[in-house]
Amino acid sequence: MRPQLPPVRLTFREWVRELNPGTTTIRWSVWRAAMEFHVTKNKVRAGVVRHGIQPGPDGHYSTPEIFAAMAPDPLERKANEARWRGIIADAAVKQQKLKEMREGLLDAGMVRRCFALWTKILIDKIRHLPLPEREKQQMIVELKEKAKWEH
Repeated sequence: MRPQLPPVRLTFREWVRELNPGTTTIRWSVWRAAMEFHVTKNKVRAGVVRHGIQPGPDGHYSTPEIFAAMAPDPLERKANEARWRGIIADAAVKQQKLKEMREGLLDAGMVRRCFALWTKILIDKIRHLPLPEREKQQMIVELKEKAKWEH
């Protein structure tokens, strides 16, 4: 027997109550939840098992139970985000290395390390110049400001 469509004057909840007198809540089967949420039955079953939800005597689940089963696990979501961030970062590194190889560019990290080393050497040389201490400090401050480097 094919289920009747709800009359226009009734809401969905009223129509379900009319078909199942004595029920006050909508009960969901795994199949119906899968159809409603546009997912596979296996995904609904996995959510039900993950949350330890047991079906009622009629073999169906309440609306809060189905929504709890379909809700994403916060730890799983964070793990997926972290995994995707790692994949994106790896892809960016590979793209940069490819660009360096094609265009003969230098690695930015290597340039920064080299620049930091030369800045340290310059600061040491400035400290040993035969100048007043105030001038030395001013030169070091200006060098650090221009280099935007702190040691």
